[in-house]
Amino acid sequence: MLDMMDKCELLDMEAMGLKFTLYQKQVGKVVAKRIDRVLVDQPWHIVLLEVFVENLCQVYSNHCPMLLRCGGMRDIRGEHPFRFHAAWVAHNQYDFVVHFAWAKGSPSVTGRLKQVQDNSLVLNQNILGIFSVQVQSGCSFP
Repeated sequence: MLDMMDKCELLDMEAMGLKFTLYQKQVGKVVAKRIDRVLVDQPWHIVLLEVFVENLCQVYSNHCPMLLRCGGMRDIRGEHPFRFHAAWVAHNQYDFVVHFAWAKGSPSVTGRLKQVQDNSLVLNQNILGIFSVQVQSGCSFP
């Protein structure tokens, strides 16, 4: 297959959603494989940058249907979940960020945690350029 794709200059459009497209029950186990793909050529892919593939859940067959979405957001689930970055702790201002957020006076623990989250994201935006350069160069946080 890779040889055919190479000769025809085709690209495999990576799909969102389920990792595998075939789920087959065998004796005592389920075999899962990615056998269905969407192949495009380079000019098509450049012209239609907004197009992406989504593997949907299987219903009537052991194959998962594939949906070619033409435009819109790739992440249809909404906002990404909050992720704590351990590198924040190494930043010399992070203790201040947490103390300031906690002391803002929210009456509940969840409110205070939400404030810490918001302040952490602001700090992340303010140092993101510095952080990405430092990670690439192997330097530590300021």
